[in-house]
Amino acid sequence: MQFKEEDFGEVERVSEIVKYVDHIDRISVDTLNDEIYKSQPFIISLILGYRLDFNEKEFEEIVKVLLIIWKYFKYTEKIPWEKITEEDFERLQQRNIQMLKYLDGEKLPEEKSVTISADLGNLKSKALLAGIFLRFDTNKTLVKMNINKKGMFVIGMKSLIECFEELDNV
Repeated sequence: MQFKEEDFGEVERVSEIVKYVDHIDRISVDTLNDEIYKSQPFIISLILGYRLDFNEKEFEEIVKVLLIIWKYFKYTEKIPWEKITEEDFERLQQRNIQMLKYLDGEKLPEEKSVTISADLGNLKSKALLAGIFLRFDTNKTLVKMNINKKGMFVIGMKSLIECFEELDNV
């Protein structure tokens, strides 16, 4: 993943959002959930769906990741007005799954690296995705999470980020 100069400026912003979410109180969570419900109701359906897939501790961390993504994008010009749809999310998620299947068939590590770099290089929100990856490498609950659940969720979050980026380009 190639970082540009502007990506490094985003690292501090993502870091501040992560600190905020890690120390968030219940009232602020409720306020953010209300914002999400009004602006991006699809995310609430994601949250409700993830509730069934993860234990209580995992679910709490999953919600924090979703709040980090929301806080990152909520002030973007078009986000409060344009809605992410289930169809958009499914389309991008399927594309990400297909890319992983393609990578699974690649034999040469260099080829995998080139493909991954090209895919991630198209993201504008590299610092956000890197922050989420870092969270999965350092948070005790997320580190212990079943690899299949973790993979499912990370693909979903990459897809959600891409949905927000598409909305911002409309």
